Amino acid sequence: MVSNDRLISPVLEQVMATKIKATTLTLQASHVPLPLLPQKAADLIAEAVKAPAR
Repeated sequence: MVSNDRLISPVLEQVMATKIKATTLTLQASHVPLPLLPQKAADLIAEAVKAPAR
């Protein structure tokens, strides 16, 4: 999730993530954090791949 999103409300993002029981990471970025914070995004993806299926 990103805290400075002006396209999708960060509060709405949190509500949706909670509803699907998602593991989240909040980044200080705009709507598309990948170009700005590639290592943090890659770390989160790598962690998700290792996690057991629910």
